[in-house]
Amino acid sequence: MVLGIVDKADTIVLDNNEKLDSWAVVLNGQVECVMPDSTVKVYNVGDHFGTAPVLDPVYHEGVMRTKCDDCQFVLVKQNDYYEILSKSKENTKCYYENNKLAMTCEFRPINNSSEKTGEIVLRATPDKLIERLIMDDSYSLVDPTYIQDFLLTYRVFIKNAAYVSNKLSHYFDSSAHVAVKKKVYRIVLEWVTNHFNDFEKNGPLSEFVDAFQEQLSREKMHD
Repeated sequence: MVLGIVDKADTIVLDNNEKLDSWAVVLNGQVECVMPDSTVKVYNVGDHFGTAPVLDPVYHEGVMRTKCDDCQFVLVKQNDYYEILSKSKENTKCYYENNKLAMTCEFRPINNSSEKTGEIVLRATPDKLIERLIMDDSYSLVDPTYIQDFLLTYRVFIKNAAYVSNKLSHYFDSSAHVAVKKKVYRIVLEWVTNHFNDFEKNGPLSEFVDAFQEQLSREKMHD
């Protein structure tokens, strides 16, 4: 999974009959696709486009352009997309809360081992995704970029970024374990460092950073 960024509006992203090699989700901005019959499809944040979960060649229909500056996409290669969606149910495990599906994971080998496996999250509620960030270190071996992937894509399924910051504050304040507090600290540090645009024009997030710095001072956790 990689991040694609198109800086300028009115840039062609995909041309008609162009061979597709990825499945994509819009993370920021808006694109439109003018079909051969002149109909127009618009893709906003959270919408997806691209290849199908097959190994055969797939070709794009229509001309797709960005409608604004700084359009961002998360891209999954066709082979990976096919593998993810073609796995059998035997390799998955479902977690339920209050008789409702909360998370589905897939077993993957650790370090190419045939004996040791770990769990990759396929889908989950926002609460379970955030809980896994903080309370579960088992993914570090089989899914070492889980934190980075979450911070890159959370805007698609969590519309209010303050929901994430409030959850992180809750885990930091309510836990008596230093390891949990350090985990939250590392996540917030990575969030601010690598996704500062989230904070620039967001009052609640800016207030969260100020309050979190005070929390760190009280806990004497500053580097």
